[in-house]
Amino acid sequence: MTIFTLLFLYIALLIGVSWWSSRKSSDEDFLIAGRSRGTGAILFSKYASSVGLGWFMVYTGYIYQFGPSASLLLPGLVFSFILFAFWAVPRIRASSGTCYTKGEYVEACTKSTTARHLTDLLSIAIAVLTILIALIGGAKIISTVGPLSYEWALLGTAGVVLSYVLLSGFRAVILTDILQSGIMLVLLILVAWYAVADSTLTEFASIPSVVNVGELFGFFVFGLLSVFAASDRYQLTFAAKNNSVAKRGMFWALAPVLLTFILLMFVGLSVALRISGLDSDLVLLYFIENSLTVSLLPLAIVLLCAGLMSTADTYIYVIGLYLARLRSKWRSVFHVRVAITLVVVILTGIALLARNMVDVAILSGALMLPLAIAMIYIIAGGTQAYKFIGAMVGGLIGVVFGISLLGLSPAAAPFPIIGALLGLLWPARWTNAPKNTVA
Repeated sequence: MTIFTLLFLYIALLIGVSWWSSRKSSDEDFLIAGRSRGTGAILFSKYASSVGLGWFMVYTGYIYQFGPSASLLLPGLVFSFILFAFWAVPRIRASSGTCYTKGEYVEACTKSTTARHLTDLLSIAIAVLTILIALIGGAKIISTVGPLSYEWALLGTAGVVLSYVLLSGFRAVILTDILQSGIMLVLLILVAWYAVADSTLTEFASIPSVVNVGELFGFFVFGLLSVFAASDRYQLTFAAKNNSVAKRGMFWALAPVLLTFILLMFVGLSVALRISGLDSDLVLLYFIENSLTVSLLPLAIVLLCAGLMSTADTYIYVIGLYLARLRSKWRSVFHVRVAITLVVVILTGIALLARNMVDVAILSGALMLPLAIAMIYIIAGGTQAYKFIGAMVGGLIGVVFGISLLGLSPAAAPFPIIGALLGLLWPARWTNAPKNTVA
């Protein structure tokens, strides 16, 4: 079966599932999946949005570029998943009411529209970078080993995602994520099998790490804090049927996420044993081209497309929803659809120009840190808008300062963290906030 045939069948399946789910769906189904999703839906959607194709390519690139020390993402991820599931989820659901976005949750806690808009704008910026990682990664792979140019591959994937998200909104995102989660795991197990078969654990352990202490800290902290900044975690928390479902889904998503990162680590290390000087964006692609048999290549392309769309659809929807809900007059399903369409058009144009995924990923991670710290303050019971805003602004100043000094490197992570923590200490007397409000 040719690549074109497999791609057509896969795309038809995605659009068919979305069309089927849209036949009897309400506005609430489109906007937040009816707030009735079960444990399995939460688990697989969280997994799919956490580890799409862009992150497949980025993490193998991290391992290839920085060595085994990049695996310090894993302990941070494990702790953050547990903390978010059992500490954050009940608190968010207790305070969020009928919220649809993370910014609305912040406004419900702080009574500040400024805090909400700042949250939404930074969340949109992070989502933009996340989508770019997915679109760039997918177009690079399809254009290199498939039948299309980078430009046509980009336009095609963006068009497919747009079509099924417009049909059924967040409900379509969750349903297609369930399908694509299974496909991604099959791909990773297949690819990693070839990686382990070609090398030994002793050879993997012999690969030197080339990161410094600052970069080690950066990887660990990103793994620890990024979950608190990711918008899809809040959407899924709002969409869950009840607290128990939300907690179980968020926690058990850790299992496939952890397996995914371990499998990708083997792939990155396997390529590091074979060749040096490779573009870190192309490590996964190099492995697929040089390790898989010719008969498996068409299937691999389709499976990689699943990884691309699983991340892109979530964050395209998130940006469209956040933009539409910036004003009360724009909150209908129609306005969300218009916003989603504009988002896809604009981001596709950007992806035609910006093509370095690792740099984009590091910038996205840097922006997540101040937002994560500010959100932890809110989840912990904080209500002072000036402290929340101070953490965001201080962290963003730290991002600029860190990148100016160290460039786009994980070693810059301490600067936004220090800036955000200092922002939380912003004295009330320097603001218009009443001094007797509860912290």
